[in-house]
This record gives sequence, C-alpha cells and structure tokens, in this order.
Amino acid sequence: MASAGPIREVIGRIFLSVGLLAPLVLVPASASAAPPLVETAALPPVPVQQQVVPDLSGLDGKYVPGELLVRYKRNLPGAHLQAISVQQGIRPLSATHDGSVHRVAVTGDLGIALASLQADPRVQTVQPNWLYTLPPSLHRQPPLRKGEAGGAKPLLVPNDEFYQGMDAFFEGAGPLDFQRWYLGDTLLRAESAWDLTTGRADVVVAVIDSGVDLDHPDLAANIWVNPGEVPGNGLDDDENGFVDDVNGWDFYSNDSDPNPDLGDGIQGDRNVAHGTLVAGTIAAVGNDGVGVTGAAWNVQIMALKVFTDDGFADDFGILEAITYAAENVADVINLSLGALLNEPVPVADPLTEAVIAAAHSAGVVVIAAAGNESSSNPSTPASATHAISVGANDYGSVYWAFTGAPWGTDPSGRAFFSNYGRYVDVVAPGVRTLSTYVFSQADSNQFGDPP
Repeated sequence: MASAGPIREVIGRIFLSVGLLAPLVLVPASASAAPPLVETAALPPVPVQQQVVPDLSGLDGKYVPGELLVRYKRNLPGAHLQAISVQQGIRPLSATHDGSVHRVAVTGDLGIALASLQADPRVQTVQPNWLYTLPPSLHRQPPLRKGEAGGAKPLLVPNDEFYQGMDAFFEGAGPLDFQRWYLGDTLLRAESAWDLTTGRADVVVAVIDSGVDLDHPDLAANIWVNPGEVPGNGLDDDENGFVDDVNGWDFYSNDSDPNPDLGDGIQGDRNVAHGTLVAGTIAAVGNDGVGVTGAAWNVQIMALKVFTDDGFADDFGILEAITYAAENVADVINLSLGALLNEPVPVADPLTEAVIAAAHSAGVVVIAAAGNESSSNPSTPASATHAISVGANDYGSVYWAFTGAPWGTDPSGRAFFSNYGRYVDVVAPGVRTLSTYVFSQADSNQFGDPP
C-alpha cells in the first residue's frame, strides 16, 4: 500500500453506547453429560400470546435487517443448535471463534423471533445485530503560539517534524505547534512521562476500526507480528482458527489483510483513514525525525478491521474482533467507534457487555470513546462495566464553536460534541490533533495522488 505522504489530517472524534439484559437461568438435565437431543428438541416454544413482543419500528436503520445475535447458556453440540434452529425458525450464519455468540438469520418477523428466543430456557441473551459507525474527522488544528507550552523544560522532547516548530495559521490564531500543544506539559504532560518510559514493545494494542496502513512509514515498525504464524503459506500455523493472520484480521471481508479499503470515491470514503489516524495517535514511532509522534513510541498495533471505506460495521463483527484480541495476546483494546443507538433505547446490548467482561477477565484493558452526541446518556460500548470511557476536551472549550471565544480560554474544557456524565472516566484532547493518514480514492480524486 502506498504510504500517506505529508500528514495533513487530524484524528477523528470518538464515540459509542451499551445496555444490559437480565439473563435467564438454565438447569442442565445432567451434571455429568449434555442432555440428549430428544430432551432439547422436545422443549416447545412459548406461545406468542404469552410473549412480550418488542416494538422495533422506532429502531429501523440501526440494526442489520433479518439478523439476531444469540448467546446460549452453555456451548451446545451442533445437533442441538440445529434442533433449536428448526424449532425457532432461524438459520445459523456464523459464530465467534470461542462459540459464545451466534449470528442467526430470521425469515419472519424479527420482533416475534426475538421474543420467542428470549423465552427459550436454553438462551441466555438475544438481541438485534446493532450497527456501528465511525465519526468524521475534524480538519482543524488548535492554536498554540510559540513559547506557551509552560512548565519546566523536560529532558525528552521528540524531534518528529510535526511535533513542534511547524508554523501554520488557523482561525487567525497565528503560528502553532501541531502536536506539542496537547502532548506537552500543558495538558497531557507526555513529555514528563517520556522521561520515564516511551512505551514497551511487548505491549500490544488492538485497534478495532477501519483497518491500519501497515506500510505507513510512521507505523510500520510498530505493527504487531503474530509470532506463531508463517506469512503467506496458506496455513493456520498457530491453530487459532485464522489463516495467515500475521498482523491481525479483516472481520469485514473475513481475510488476513487488515489494511484499509481505499474506496471508490463515490460516497466520500469517510471511513478509510480513521483506523490509521487512531493507530498513529497511539503508537506512531517517536523521536525519529519523521512525521508525528504517538503517545507510546514502541508499543505494537494489532490491526483488526471491522469497517470498509463507507457505511457501517455490525455488532457481530465487533464482538468477533474483541474476542480475537483477547485470545491473541492483546493487552489493550481500543474502540473508537459508536453504536447508532445514541439515545435511551428500549432494547439493550448485553452481548457487548458480556464480551468486554470476558476480555477484562483475560487481563485486557478496554478503552472506548464516550460518544459524540453532547449528551449524558450512556453510549455503547463506553458504558460497559469493564470499559474505560474517554470523553473529549477542546482547546477552545465547549463554548468555542458557538461563541468564537478566544483560543486558550479553557484548555481543559469539554469539547462541544463530547458526551459527559457519571459513566465517563477520563477526558483527552479530541479535536485538532495530528496523526498518521492514508489517502482514500476520494482524496486522490480531490487532491491528486499522494507524493
């Protein structure tokens, strides 16, 4: 893949949402063996008149039509799953690698099928296959005049070309440093932290997003390499269920290439660069005299692609990616994405809660963006019990976009779009930040091919 060329874009805003659904209780027929098929198949469905059928009409466009996600109370043999499918009128499509979540097709009314499965004593959780989206990037940079970083001069200031000393003019603010305004000791105090550590190469961060440009000159050295896989031999060398997953996996196309799809230029290709922007914010190689610096200069990025160039990712693909990361040595999972359920919803998302809890139990730290609706409503997956929810601050404060308040009035003020409230754990700069980039076809159509 062609490299991004000069960095001219900014990291996208972040967002997401969650909910809970009470599980039912299953008492196995035998403590020592699975119940015979006749016992499982003999359980009749609860009559429709005794079920509460959820009204999904107000949620049109927020889930995959004709699909449900099901979590059974225990892993069932294939014959049992087939019996349930016949009885419930559903068709199995796929399952996560650990078998914890099943994606099924529904030929009839989705609400009736949802209610019928909720009433089935073999089912722990069932929900629609919700859709997720990526927020647009902000194409502006914050103004910080030379000499305003403040504080004692730290011992380690990276020499990356866009970190400081790059004059640019935005909003009439005059010259600014592209990255030092937020990474320096005014806000994040990263320079003081870098005196102690610049990140360890044995720490793996899974970026679940639109793919990562594996050949980007500011990222290539920090791309995770699966030590148990032989590249390009067409075999699942480490027997983890994925063939040639050398740097991660593409769960959108179900292949081993997690590079972003560059698009066709028709709908704007708005998702293309997002995963690369996020990866650079985390782990662009620092102090190498090139491009930008990441927060942790040496950590490894595991690229897990769930979006294509435009449009949405479904819940199932995201749950697959979380499961993969937890099973394949990731230490941190980053979810800079958001469910379309950006308001209090009548149908919750317990599967995201459960899969994130499983990752947490495996020792993985899950980071999720708080949401971009300027709301205190919890959003998915940031409000999951075991996710660290990150809101956004803006150098001009929450009021800047509407009042034109002077830059620097409130360097730690909430960005006008950021969600807030008790479920938000921390905040970080969310606008006018600089990161790695990859040109989409739409970019090439507008600006020409990257140099």
